[in-house]
Amino acid sequence: MTSQENAAGTTLGSALLIGLDPELIDFTSPDFAAFPGITAAKVMEGLTAAEVGLKALGYDALHCLTDFGESHFFWDLFRHVTLVNCRLVYPARCCNPLA
Repeated sequence: MTSQENAAGTTLGSALLIGLDPELIDFTSPDFAAFPGITAAKVMEGLTAAEVGLKALGYDALHCLTDFGESHFFWDLFRHVTLVNCRLVYPARCCNPLA
């Protein structure tokens, strides 16, 4: 069973998890006092676990990390959506242009 197939061998759908890159967040800020011990690494572990979990359920999943607007977020989003669509239409031939 691949990340794109469920037990019946079919893809259930695709998921794009979009969020702010945790490396850009100051977790020492008082805004995060309610979450003691949180770090960028722990947030990334959670994002990765969510992606792996969705893949295990049969979804084609990717996460797309954004910044505060300095980059070209919509171009990055377009590339991720294009990759997800490519995987759905041409799963055997689709390469990963984001690598």
